[in-house]
Amino acid sequence: MAQPTIKPVLTVTGDDGQTFITVTAAAGETVSVYAWVVRQEPDGKLRRVRTMQAAPLLNRTVSGIDADIPLGVPVVYMAYVTDAAGLQSPWETVPFSGVPPTVTRLASATDPSWRTPAQVKTMSAITREVAYGAHYVLGRADPITVADVRQLGSYTLTLVTATADQAAELRTLLDGSPHLLLQSSPDEGGNHWFLCTSYTEDRAVPTFAPYADRVWTLEAIATEPPAAPLAPSGAPYSAVAALGHFGYVAAYFPTYGEMTAWNGAA
Repeated sequence: MAQPTIKPVLTVTGDDGQTFITVTAAAGETVSVYAWVVRQEPDGKLRRVRTMQAAPLLNRTVSGIDADIPLGVPVVYMAYVTDAAGLQSPWETVPFSGVPPTVTRLASATDPSWRTPAQVKTMSAITREVAYGAHYVLGRADPITVADVRQLGSYTLTLVTATADQAAELRTLLDGSPHLLLQSSPDEGGNHWFLCTSYTEDRAVPTFAPYADRVWTLEAIATEPPAAPLAPSGAPYSAVAALGHFGYVAAYFPTYGEMTAWNGAA
């Protein structure tokens, strides 16, 4: 089987609110069967677009949602296609101006469509510890030490909700998904991937009125983005159909055309 020799055509579009970015790769040769897309961020690192890792081409085209894009900064998308044996085409590169940081959101790291607006009250200083061992020997002042690599960090994140509906939505997210992504503006540090080891819901105890205000304290351990890829359209249709809120369906399929062209598992 011949190796793909033509770069894919890569297009990047956003919905009206730039909430989700749709990445589409189109191959120029029938030998191409899979598409791969990565995103280069301002720090120079290449991070995978998780819906576009070995994404199967249907009629030589596939689309996926990039829900992990950092807000308020330009990025560069890079793509190639492969044949069934893994032989790849040349890379295609497309710059993208970025997503305006209009709303800070907290999202599940394993199901990016599951997200809620998050009003950040405070974020503590980040502590970066290292696992070490120190053995003091008789007769010498300095210890014998061994150390591992330094950890990404741990910190405390405080959020605020103002209504009972906001509190219920945040509580459901925290209870259902311990691995989280805080998508915030560059002024708030950009993307924060973390494991929420515990959270505290500070409830007011009213005497005369049922106040809905809540302060939430999350204990966070910083992580890298998940390694596991996502389905090109985010979830199988059966899962989308089972969702009770149309907003979640719209999150999986930003346009009606993508819904009709959906090529995931039933």
